Amino acid sequence: MSEVVAALEAKGLVRRRSDPDHGRILRTELTERGAASLAAADGTVDEIEAQMLAELAPPERERLLAWLASCARMLGAGIESAS
Repeated sequence: MSEVVAALEAKGLVRRRSDPDHGRILRTELTERGAASLAAADGTVDEIEAQMLAELAPPERERLLAWLASCARMLGAGIESAS
């Protein structure tokens, strides 16, 4: 995780600052550039998702979501059951 954060920081997407109350804590926050990159990626993901699901009826989309959540839960992703 620290390598991922360091790479994001090197690209100017996040900044890390010492916590004023806890010397060993580094707070991490998005920079303006990071927020813009996230917004652009979010829009791209929305477009891909719409294309991917275009031929699925709403009940099929719901089943797919449930199956994917189940798969993630079984891999220990900490996702709660929807039921």
